[in-house]
Amino acid sequence: MMVSVGIIGYKNHAKRLIDLFGEDCSSYVKYIFHPSKKLNILNSTNELKNLYDCDAIVICSPNHTHFNYLNTLLDEYRGYIFCEKPPVTSMDELRQLENISEANKKRVFFNFNFRFGIFNEAIVNYMGKKELGEIHHINFISSHGLAFKEIYKGSWRADKSISYHAITDIVAIHFIDILMLNFGKLEFSNYSPKIIAKRGSALDSAQIGMSFLNGVTASIYVSYAAPFFREATIIGTNGYIKINDDELNLFSPRETFDKEGFFICPPKQIKSAIKLREDYLNSLKKSISYFLSIVKNNNDLKCFDLGIQSNKVLLNIKSMSSSD
Repeated sequence: MMVSVGIIGYKNHAKRLIDLFGEDCSSYVKYIFHPSKKLNILNSTNELKNLYDCDAIVICSPNHTHFNYLNTLLDEYRGYIFCEKPPVTSMDELRQLENISEANKKRVFFNFNFRFGIFNEAIVNYMGKKELGEIHHINFISSHGLAFKEIYKGSWRADKSISYHAITDIVAIHFIDILMLNFGKLEFSNYSPKIIAKRGSALDSAQIGMSFLNGVTASIYVSYAAPFFREATIIGTNGYIKINDDELNLFSPRETFDKEGFFICPPKQIKSAIKLREDYLNSLKKSISYFLSIVKNNNDLKCFDLGIQSNKVLLNIKSMSSSD
């Protein structure tokens, strides 16, 4: 079965999804929708209902438009829906989504694609392993210099009136979701957002601290105002994992001493070559492949509630900002 796909959106991340759905051997892009622009694309349309003939519809428009599209499609369309994260941008919208029917929940997929990436795989693969021990803290850092590019100043990501917390909505939510997926209920959190580049009115950097009911703590730092840097540290009771651009290293055991009997850095027990720069695209491909497998087999999607829960934590964290 070739899955026909209609995509809401046409540039930036939407263009990336258009290419990936088009490249997948089990799907093709039937329509590309924009509500008003006449696109110079052969299969473009300004009529949303044209997409209703597709097996699946992808929502990849600006974050603040997600809810209206979801609301319309859940009412008028009967196929599967692939919606970019975050699902919605307000608690009122979230509450409305929580109350949709169970049948509708089973046909909605929120694209938290880091679930299919290296960071999540590391947590899943080493959790409970003797070399690492019991995980009790995780640190994520992800940055690049978008805020210093000329295109940033005129984008919706830089506009406070459209998406004040864009860096948190777009980047930090991936890490929030990974943590929620693996460690369950959040006990408390803190949030320190900033405008560093001063080239827009929206926040371009943020630090988030999280503490879970099971005792695990985490720190997330994301920024559009720094060099490209992506790293994770997973600290356990018997070892720790460091993930950077091209390596995953596990250092263990805890009981490692120098000649005087002082603790020293444990030896490297595991060294794995990775390509972290390629991880985002690879995780997108895996996320799309998973979604298409559900559509082709006409199965139920079972990840709606977790996506909503991650979205709720995101909204609660943002509500702490004194800058709103």
